[in-house]
Amino acid sequence: MKNSFIIAMLILSNSSISDSFSQTPSENLQKYWNYRQRLRDKFIVVDANNGEGTNIPATARGETRWDRAGEIFIDWGDGNANLDHYFSVLATEYRLLKDNKQDYTVTIQELLYAIRAFNRLDYTAETKFKDAYNNDGAPVYNGFFIRDDVTKTFFKNNKTHFNIPNFSSTLFPDGDGNEEESKMRPKEMSQDNVWNLMVGLSLVIGLVDDEVVDGQTVLFRAMAQNIVYRIVTQMQHVNPVINPYLFALFSETYPSANFLHIYAKNFWYIKNPVTHKFVEEGSGDDWDNEFFFSYGFAEAGDFLLGIPQNDGRTLHYQNSLLRQIHFMQAYDNASGKIMLDIPFTDKDYEIAHYNPYPYRALTTIAGMDSWERDIYIDLISKRRESIDYKPFEHFPLIYVLLHNRGNFDFNSYNYILDIYEPWKLLFKSFYNMEKTYYENLLNKAPCDGPHGSSFNSCTYNQLWSNDSRLQWPEKLNEKPNAEFAGLDYMLLHNLYFLVFKQPNYYKTKTDITAPLTASGTVSDPYQVSDLDITANSKISGNSNVSLTACRSIELLPGFEVEEGSTFVAGVNTGDDCVNFPYKKLAPAPCPPCNERVARNEVPTQTAKQTVPEKNPKEINKKENFTNQKLNTPQVRDDSNITIYPQPNNGNFLVFLGEQDNEISKIQIQDVLGKIIFQESAITANILRFNISDYPPSVYLLRIITKERVFTEKIIKKE
Repeated sequence: MKNSFIIAMLILSNSSISDSFSQTPSENLQKYWNYRQRLRDKFIVVDANNGEGTNIPATARGETRWDRAGEIFIDWGDGNANLDHYFSVLATEYRLLKDNKQDYTVTIQELLYAIRAFNRLDYTAETKFKDAYNNDGAPVYNGFFIRDDVTKTFFKNNKTHFNIPNFSSTLFPDGDGNEEESKMRPKEMSQDNVWNLMVGLSLVIGLVDDEVVDGQTVLFRAMAQNIVYRIVTQMQHVNPVINPYLFALFSETYPSANFLHIYAKNFWYIKNPVTHKFVEEGSGDDWDNEFFFSYGFAEAGDFLLGIPQNDGRTLHYQNSLLRQIHFMQAYDNASGKIMLDIPFTDKDYEIAHYNPYPYRALTTIAGMDSWERDIYIDLISKRRESIDYKPFEHFPLIYVLLHNRGNFDFNSYNYILDIYEPWKLLFKSFYNMEKTYYENLLNKAPCDGPHGSSFNSCTYNQLWSNDSRLQWPEKLNEKPNAEFAGLDYMLLHNLYFLVFKQPNYYKTKTDITAPLTASGTVSDPYQVSDLDITANSKISGNSNVSLTACRSIELLPGFEVEEGSTFVAGVNTGDDCVNFPYKKLAPAPCPPCNERVARNEVPTQTAKQTVPEKNPKEINKKENFTNQKLNTPQVRDDSNITIYPQPNNGNFLVFLGEQDNEISKIQIQDVLGKIIFQESAITANILRFNISDYPPSVYLLRIITKERVFTEKIIKKE
């Protein structure tokens, strides 16, 4: 009979972000399907006949209005967090259900009806306006659209379904008030409607196959591409306008010139084809000048259509749209020469004055950097700890899905690591850190749906308290009495599942027989994960080895851990081990309020990585183990700081990983101890540095927390 040790149970757990409550992916999936049913019951009318107002979700209900005291409304918003999010949710839900062999009939039907709803808004848009001669516009598919067509008649016919007394839409801002039907005020398309729709349509194009719906074959990719083509074409014009497309004020641009006016040709603008007037948002009067975003629109359209949309009449930036932008360049179409070159950047390296959302959205779609890692790293580094920095958590995950070299065979975590192919070992811990970040954010969403603080104080969580935290993270709980559609949670949940939570993780047995000589490091241990693991090898000094099994770890005769090495072994009973798939679930009641924990923490930029708890029973030495020391699992006391590349030419990245204490200061010192760089209030977990102007040498990176100072060498070569 062989001598062996069976490690039967050592539970691994996730440490969450200042969180006393933990949920599993299975619980979050149940919450997802609760949200989906809640969406159908409270926020949308799904209609195969495509009647006006149908198949467009509202964003909030239970709102009160200052001008209608005591009345409550259901609101369709401004068209920036309904159809676009709805496209994204349905496209990701479809992909997950199909890949997991689930019935997706209802999902693909709803997606078809949603696309038809947008086409309805396009086809009928002109009919809502009158020309100079008081004639109604004619219906046409041309990419000019209105934001919704929720009318009084629609609401009256569906008032019982919504079970709320009043409504507000962009077509009828005052809803069911005393206005006559003839006083509707349709809201034209805007550039922010376009970039949001392009994000949703990009996921339809990337994830949805052609399917048979209601007995007919539907070419979903072609339908979505047709919409993109119509919209992008609608925004470009042969005849330019001359307009002051930059008017910088001290209060709006940092740094800025005093009342800087620049007049130039503009080929990109949105004009109402019936009234022949510029739309209210997107042509210059309100700063939302589409010309500023034209390069991004063109490149995003190019990626989605495979047809060049950039003919040289766009505003182009010297650097990546997402990184430090120091100059804006406008090109003259006739001569092909630069018309103007303007210093134009703000204190956070975003385009001056403008919302950073469109730049991240269009960069995410287009993937405009030839080195894919740069964009993904920038998307991550822009996701700051403070909600004021607008994290936009969905963009990094969408980028991975759209730009993984056309590979939609989603297996394990390879589709993040494929982008970072040379850095696979480095990014194992980074991958786990990102996975945990999203898990903690999803865990905090209330079971009964996102809502304001006054709607249900017991389950309220500030992180999920507006029309869309993905769209407006700075506007949390501005409607304390309202409840929200939850499309932001549903989208982020599905993106998480696609990127991080694939089924069939561990099904086999791993036998470790070869000696593990100098394997792994403190910050990146040699890791083995499987259903069962056996080992009879030797772990030499200075190695760091971690074994995780779903069922058992068997240490056979000959297994030895030399002094000076670290060995961690444990059994994980989580969802990875029970082959937990994405699947449809029936709605389930939420637990009683006294069984839940109200959590109002703002998520930090980084999240605690998955680490083993301390083993309550030390593994004792047996006769078949000689001169070995088995370390009990513990949280490792190291900085988890990585510098890449190393050596470098002065341009390098610093990955801070997870720190137990808040970082108060970062310094770089030369060999004489002189500080050449210093920064406080660090919130990002990936930092870029450029010390290329300094001579080749060894420099010292100092990470200063309240309790410790971590140091790392920086080796700068020519």
